[in-house]
This record gives sequence, structure tokens and C-alpha cells, in this order.
Amino acid sequence: MELRGRRMGETYIIYVIGTLDLYNSNQLMELFLEMVEKKVNEFIVNLGQVDYIDSSGIGALISIYSATQQNNQKFCIVSMSEASQKVINLTRLADFFPSANGLEEALVLFAAKPV
Repeated sequence: MELRGRRMGETYIIYVIGTLDLYNSNQLMELFLEMVEKKVNEFIVNLGQVDYIDSSGIGALISIYSATQQNNQKFCIVSMSEASQKVINLTRLADFFPSANGLEEALVLFAAKPV
């Protein structure tokens, strides 16, 4: 798995590339916590290039989303790949996670929901 991050104003976008599983989901959590320390309050996780995700990857996403909710931060998953969409649907989490088709749509959602 490769993680790429980009800051756009108040928003931090995390691009997850490859496999998000037991062996590397902790890297996603570490990046999230690092950004929280830097006072980031808006997170977008782009799953467009994920080719495999397991329960540990889903667990990391749930943990990140739960933490953002507890801290009045914003969170959205965008551009889900077919593989990630399938797992999120199978686990019945499609209605749990805030999601958008793309970055622009997520930013509109953030603008509509004050912190």
C-alpha cells in the first residue's frame, strides 16, 4: 500500500493506493493521527485506487470516522474503487460512512456542514 497526502486549505486528502489490509492499515491510522496533531479538521479519504481491502482496513476507516465524529471534525470517503465499494456494501457500511463521488462533491458537503 502507498499513502499520498495533500493539503488543500483546511482539508487533508489521503490517497490510498493498493491493498489496505491487516499488514498496513496501521499506516493509515498513523497518518491520520499525525494530521490531527497538526490541527487538521477535515479529512477526505480517496479509495479510488484500492485494489483490495479487508476487515482491518475497514476497521481503520471506522476508527478514523469515529474519531472525527468525537472531535467535531469532518470526514468523507471519495471515489471508491469497485473493490472497496464491494466490501463496504457487503459489510453494510455504505450508509454509515459519509461518501461522495469525487473531491469537489466532498468539499461541497463540507461547506454545507459547519464544524
